[in-house]
Amino acid sequence: ETLRGAMEQVDGLVAGDDGPYGLMVTTVDGETADWSRDQSWWCLSKDGAMLDTGVDSTMIEDGDHYEFTYTVG
Repeated sequence: ETLRGAMEQVDGLVAGDDGPYGLMVTTVDGETADWSRDQSWWCLSKDGAMLDTGVDSTMIEDGDHYEFTYTVG
């Protein structure tokens, strides 16, 4: 199962726009990052290490710990 599939089981946890690489997360737990306004974005990490995959292609396993960090610039 993917991270996106797991997150979509929690109503309102994440939102975004579907694009050629999958879901571009723009909102996490009601907080929206807007690159065009202030160059903010959500950084996806696993166990503190930034991932270079998106939520659609990140496979999950029991015990994994993921973080979204609101990032500017």
